[in-house]
Amino acid sequence: KQKTAYDIGVRLVGSEMCIRDSNGIEDAGFEVLESPTAICPIIVGETSTAISMSYRLLELGVFAIGFGYPVVPEGEARIRVQISAAHEHEHLDRLVDALRTHEVDTIYCVPGESYIATLDALFDARDAIRVVTCRQEGGAANMADAYGKMTGRPGVCFVTRGPGATNASVGIHTAFQDSTPLVLFIGQVARSMSEREAFQEIDFRRMLGELTKWTGQIDDPTRIPEDVNRAFRTAVSGRP
Repeated sequence: KQKTAYDIGVRLVGSEMCIRDSNGIEDAGFEVLESPTAICPIIVGETSTAISMSYRLLELGVFAIGFGYPVVPEGEARIRVQISAAHEHEHLDRLVDALRTHEVDTIYCVPGESYIATLDALFDARDAIRVVTCRQEGGAANMADAYGKMTGRPGVCFVTRGPGATNASVGIHTAFQDSTPLVLFIGQVARSMSEREAFQEIDFRRMLGELTKWTGQIDDPTRIPEDVNRAFRTAVSGRP
């Protein structure tokens, strides 16, 4: 029996490939390329199958990116999804719980591979937290800025590292100049790749130091509640 995109999507999601490791995907019958990061390239076969499969995964709440020729041999295709080799359920739950503690009900973002596992956790919390996907990070940051201006509560924005953060800096600068409470979350390279010129690696504490009241980096997942609390407290204290 030929596999449909629905069958493939359900089998992958059922193997918890976004939460655990690549073993579940291999058990589901797919070839997985080795990767030093939490990105998981899966060889699919025909391009049309990969496209249908990506659509189905998106419907199931799994962010997927498809690649065809010339990235892979002509006539073949692969999709790339996030597995959480660097994240545990507990760590992701801590972040979502911290957001709920501060009554966050809306997040503006442009999805990126550096924090896709967080998006998976937010998908599970979709009844409480609305995630608004934007076309460009500068627009996402400006929307969070507008939310802060209209509600008096911190607007929240999620972006990926490198160009995602630099694009968002426009909205961060606007919020700083206008004294608007805003909290920006940026995905970062794996700790094992830090200071090794990893792809799109930037020291955001140095880059954004002059544009924010405080810029921190969470290196220990047990400190997620502490650092998130500090970010929200700083955003609404003194001059926003």
